[in-house]
Amino acid sequence: ADRSGRLWIGTDRGLLTWNASGFVHAAGGGGFQVRSVSEGPDGTLWCATAGDGVLHWRPGDGAMRRFGSDRGFWEGHLTSVMASSDGSVWYTQDFSVTRVTDSAVLDYVLTRAAPLNDSGVAPFGVTVTNRTGRLLSVNATSTSALAEDAQGTVWVGTWRQGLLRQQEGRWTHFPPDSGLDSPDVRALCIGPNGRLWCGTSTGVRVFDGEHWGTLGTASGLS
Repeated sequence: ADRSGRLWIGTDRGLLTWNASGFVHAAGGGGFQVRSVSEGPDGTLWCATAGDGVLHWRPGDGAMRRFGSDRGFWEGHLTSVMASSDGSVWYTQDFSVTRVTDSAVLDYVLTRAAPLNDSGVAPFGVTVTNRTGRLLSVNATSTSALAEDAQGTVWVGTWRQGLLRQQEGRWTHFPPDSGLDSPDVRALCIGPNGRLWCGTSTGVRVFDGEHWGTLGTASGLS
């Protein structure tokens, strides 16, 4: 849901929203496989797609723009997108996390993928020529989710290796045995009180910055 409470859902048939008539396609948002939706500071929506890069949609007038490789966005299968409070856009795909600003594109490549070769190409086929590549020492299967808290800290969910956190330019790894108790993070959300909520393969975990809490079958989840 966006800040006004309006519900948005990404589907294989485009971007849907809810009104009095039920679910309807957002104007200009059909025909794309939308994997993730993020509201920007200005109230516009960013959508990660499977094969069409990132979409930028203005709910006010329905204007839709597509951003692809010419703007630093990979056009393969993206898993999530996040519009940051500083105006940059983050997205995840396979073995990397990418941050796009007005002046630069920065790829953080997980070490499961080999370092970039001399031609600036990662082994999974993402061309990063004229981009800055850095390695993260996390042997995760892939990246899966993004979230940003009020302090600008960025959280990244992974498959098989828990969480990553970027805080003031420094990355920290939270493996499954750090209190997360699950290797697979499928969804992330920052609550109104600033706590991090993690949807995992074994339930819901809540992190207050120091301690982890758990919501599982005993709490009514199935």
